[in-house]
Amino acid sequence: MNLDIYDFYEQFNLTYPWQYKLDYSYLLDERANELTSSKIGVRALYRTLDSDSPGDEYLDGANDYMFETIFYINWAF
Repeated sequence: MNLDIYDFYEQFNLTYPWQYKLDYSYLLDERANELTSSKIGVRALYRTLDSDSPGDEYLDGANDYMFETIFYINWAF
């Protein structure tokens, strides 16, 4: 599981009231080191939105939350 503390959007004065990220990956080789191994995984991101969130996501209050799912492959050699 990957928990990020740094929020890239905060640098542009865009905020999300609550933000949760869940990342699950499976290592494909025998190195057993997450940083140098090839892996396959899925990441889910849930964010609540308010007036300080990006305008194209908040849509003047039409959206209360955003949910995103990503499937990824990281190949290391």
